[in-house]
Amino acid sequence: MTPEEFFEGLENKFLFVSTDEDRKYIAYHYGMTRKQRKENPFDSLEVDKIILIENIDKDEYRDNLEDALKKEFRYLEREIKTKITHINDKIPIINFMSEKIKVSQKYIKKTHMRRNDFETIPFKAVDLELDDLGEALSNIAYEQVDSKPEVWNKVFYGASDYLIFRKYIKEVPHTRAYISYVFMKLLEDKKIIKVSHKYFIDWLNKRKHIKSGEYGVLKDKQLCTTEAKKHRIDKDLNYQKYFQPTILDDNSTIIND
Repeated sequence: MTPEEFFEGLENKFLFVSTDEDRKYIAYHYGMTRKQRKENPFDSLEVDKIILIENIDKDEYRDNLEDALKKEFRYLEREIKTKITHINDKIPIINFMSEKIKVSQKYIKKTHMRRNDFETIPFKAVDLELDDLGEALSNIAYEQVDSKPEVWNKVFYGASDYLIFRKYIKEVPHTRAYISYVFMKLLEDKKIIKVSHKYFIDWLNKRKHIKSGEYGVLKDKQLCTTEAKKHRIDKDLNYQKYFQPTILDDNSTIIND
């Protein structure tokens, strides 16, 4: 099963709110009462005008949303845990959904963090629930790590990113350009702790992610940094293939140079 197929099979995938249609669905089905929904058909409403409906009580609307969202997120978490149990390699799915969480939280912050927007309070709740879901996904990933935390937790923030990196380092060329590029990107994306280039290369060598003959070549930070900037598009695509799969277009190709 692909990550996309897993995600599409989730009953409550709309909770990864990333479009106005998702936002409208949540506001309509979980903020409005049954009577209000009957009087105001879904297709006739604009999401930003729901709270202006004449017979809507704003406090009731907000309370309904907050209570329902907590229940739906608990259901979503249970659904994910149940379905993912039967999948051997859980990491691609966890990584895919983690990216979905990031996209959703970016949308929420852009759309709902206006100080006077009444919907700010309930959608802050969505943001917090997505944080909790992300932590639950990390815990699932941690359970799949077949080595002790001290193997990765002095470099990586989370087990899932370490596992993705382990797959990446096995499949991409061990050149100065690629290793230094991924080091810079992992720092930029806050997937690894702020460590020095030397520390990272020493860690790769100690954990046998690189061969002893490669170690001396990769220690030269100046050469590595210069080469990492070459053929940037190719390296971006390879990096996205592993760490940011949801942002790749269907027509993107992965190039190994």
